[in-house]
Amino acid sequence: IAELHADLMRPLVTALREAGVPEPDGVAALVNGAVSAAAGQVRRGDDLRATRRRLQRFVLGAVGVSSDRAGRPAAR
Repeated sequence: IAELHADLMRPLVTALREAGVPEPDGVAALVNGAVSAAAGQVRRGDDLRATRRRLQRFVLGAVGVSSDRAGRPAAR
C-alpha cells in the first residue's frame, strides 16, 4: 500500500517542484490530507462540485499558485 501511495504522490511532487514550491514532498503530504478531508465532506453529503472548487482554491492558495498558472511550470 505504501508503494502504491508513493506512485500516486509522485506526479504531485513533480508538479509542485516544477511550480517552484519549496519542500514539495512535505507540501504534497499536506495536499493529500486536504484531498482526504474533501472526500470526507462529499461522503457526508456536501456537493461534489462545490467541494472540488473549495479544495482547488484552498490548495492553489496554500501553495502560492494562481488558478491561471495551474498546470503550467513556473517561469525560471
